[in-house]
Parts: sequence; C-alpha cells; structure tokens
Amino acid sequence: MSSQTGLIKYLSVVGMIVAASVSEASMMTIDFEGIAPDDGKVTVMNQNYVFGDYNVSVTQATFVDAGFPDPTYASDGSDYLYISKSFGFIVTRTDNAAFDAISIMGSEFRSSFVQGQSFNAIGIGPDGFAFQQFDSDDTFGFETFAFDSTFRNLTSLQIVDTDGKFGWDNLVLQPTVVPEPASLALFGLGGLGLAVAARRRKRVSQN
Repeated sequence: MSSQTGLIKYLSVVGMIVAASVSEASMMTIDFEGIAPDDGKVTVMNQNYVFGDYNVSVTQATFVDAGFPDPTYASDGSDYLYISKSFGFIVTRTDNAAFDAISIMGSEFRSSFVQGQSFNAIGIGPDGFAFQQFDSDDTFGFETFAFDSTFRNLTSLQIVDTDGKFGWDNLVLQPTVVPEPASLALFGLGGLGLAVAARRRKRVSQN
C-alpha cells in the first residue's frame, strides 16, 4: 500500500470521526407542551418559557392543548402555539451559544381563515442576517417548513406572522457544531503527510 493511499484512508477515518461528532449534536424539538390547560387554551403576554436549552419569548400568544374540543382549530395531535396579532416569538439559547434552525411545523390556526397564508423567519448571528418567507399550501392543517442553509450559527431566531393567522409546533433546533481542536489537528497532520509524500515522489521521479 502506497503512503498516499494510507494517508487518504487515514483522513477518511478522521472525517468519519468528525461527522459522528456532528451527528451527535443534541437536536431539540420545541413542542410547546405543558402550558395550556388540559383540553383548553390560554393567552399570555410578555412571557419567557424554557424548553431544554432554549428560551422562547412571546409578546402575546395563545397556547392550545391537544385536546381542545373546537374542530375549527388546527390540530396535529399535540399542543401548539398561535399568534392572533402581528407579533411572533423569539428563540435564544439559555447559555447564549450558537444554534442551527432545522424545521418548524405550521398551519392557519382556524379553518375559517383563507388558506395560503405566509409567515417570516429572521435569524441573527455572527455571520449576519438570515431571512426566509414560508407560504402555506391550500389545505387546512399542519405542514413542515424547512429552514435553508443560511439559518446556521444563529444567536437568535424570530418567527413573525404579520397577519396573525398562524399556529406553530415542533420547532427543531440543534447546537452549531464546531470541530474540536483535536480533530482539526488530525486533519492538519494528515494534510502535512500528503504534502511530504508528494514531495518524496517528485524527488524520486526527478532522480
């Protein structure tokens, strides 16, 4: 086996180690459970809630229990949050660390609302400002919206509904993963090894 082949295999192994560390990042689903009363709903103002490692701050919002009996309200089988005015909610980490936004479920929260509504997501982080508009389909009920790649390495995420007709559930987030120094050092050593091997082959060919 040539030295180059060996180093390539070595770097492949290191790559798998780094990928494994990324996949082990603790993904979190904010499900808005435990706030609404059983089979009911509650409207709150200027409140902050903690879900795992994340803060959720609302100006005015209503939490709806999964068992709420009114069939004109959206339901996905679990509790959810809706905004009835042009407000939204803001998400940050409790330790102020960076995070990535993966996806969120949303729906017009009443069947009487015109379908095809939209809402906005705004992300802020050291890399700058991210913005994405989500448009619902023409069917009443929750659907999943995926954030694009700009919603990475955030310090805050804001969900805004200017028309006050959306409900949300199951916001999926994960900490932003930075390769550990040891993994970066392994990559550096591997790259240096490839460079040395290339120089040796060049000298042999010149001789």
